[in-house]
Amino acid sequence: MRGNPYLGLAVGLAVPMTMAVSVMIGGIAPLILKKCHVDPAMASGSIVALVSDLCGFFTVLMLARTFLDKLI
Repeated sequence: MRGNPYLGLAVGLAVPMTMAVSVMIGGIAPLILKKCHVDPAMASGSIVALVSDLCGFFTVLMLARTFLDKLI
């Protein structure tokens, strides 16, 4: 086996977690923006992209920290 399976586990767990957060933000952001009288079609795309990227990045880091003793 090549590589470290724990690194694959960290990334493999981060993907569905990030997708779940992205779906929630993608559903909630337009509703909040509409209440704030902002056009949801213009603003929600960048908000969802920002939140999903940050969530994915920090989720991978959090899981890698959890498996740190097995990654080194």
